Amino acid sequence: MIRGATLAFLAGVLFPVRGAAETRVHLEAQGGTEVPVMVGAGADVELPLRLRVSGRIGVMPGAYVDLINKVSVDMGWYSESEARLIKAGLDNSMITGLELGVRPLARYGLYVGAGLTVAALGGSATPTELVEAVTGSDVNRPGRDAEVDMNSTLLLATGRVGYRFPLPHGLALRTELGGLWTLASSTSMSLGSRDRESEQLNREVHAYMNELYTQYVRSLTLAVYLGYRVF
Repeated sequence: MIRGATLAFLAGVLFPVRGAAETRVHLEAQGGTEVPVMVGAGADVELPLRLRVSGRIGVMPGAYVDLINKVSVDMGWYSESEARLIKAGLDNSMITGLELGVRPLARYGLYVGAGLTVAALGGSATPTELVEAVTGSDVNRPGRDAEVDMNSTLLLATGRVGYRFPLPHGLALRTELGGLWTLASSTSMSLGSRDRESEQLNREVHAYMNELYTQYVRSLTLAVYLGYRVF
């Protein structure tokens, strides 16, 4: 009898009788931050059966880059010269992500999701900084310290578990714990010169940065978003 009551309770929580709310589509606009990834905005669409589609777009603040570098250097994952190069490469950034998920419990705000994020990163560095990062040694290159543009694109896998707390007037607070890791990356530079030394440096930095991104750009994330239910 106890077993039957327990099963009935679980069935009621997980698979309740669907009402009108279960068949509607809801759209919620959001704004907030995901540490240490971005500050931005997004939208969440909840479909029938509590399936979710969410998208977000934002930028990576300099303080988040500093946090990533501090943790990575303190943990011995990469050196100070590599940290300077990463900071230079993340001067300008645009982060966009799309996730699919589900809200498994009809009566609660718990949800899970997974998806992909594309990070378009841009910045500049001097040839000296590039060589020092690649070789791991100090280099004196007088007269050749004009900055060059660097552009990187990262494809990251993401996952999260979150909870939506409803507030008055259609507002809601979302808190999320998640993670991300790099699946692939591509880096290019504009050195200006096309001589053999510059081409060799370009190839070495390309391989070096891609290895750095895929090996070390992975992190737990903590997000807080304030949302407004449009309908």
